[in-house]
Amino acid sequence: MIVLKKIVTILTALVCTGFFFPRMGRAQCTTEWTNAAGGFWNVPGNWSAGVPGPSDNACITLDATYSVTLDVTTTVNSLTLGAISGAHTQSLAHGSSRT
Repeated sequence: MIVLKKIVTILTALVCTGFFFPRMGRAQCTTEWTNAAGGFWNVPGNWSAGVPGPSDNACITLDATYSVTLDVTTTVNSLTLGAISGAHTQSLAHGSSRT
């Protein structure tokens, strides 16, 4: 039941950020993922301008193959996934909180 609740939370967040229903044009990124090895969402050093918040347009578009683990409940203005060119795979996974 907890896993289903987390999946519903993630899908709700993606719909609310416009992931499934993109707006015309692409939002200007206010912070971008910078860790090509992957890592936890809530680590400021993984982002160009710190962990994104409710008014930020977060972009996970770094060319590489990696996973971003969503270790907190968060809200962003928009979320852009996918690199522009090259061989790449980005994934966003909900994980348990770090201790």
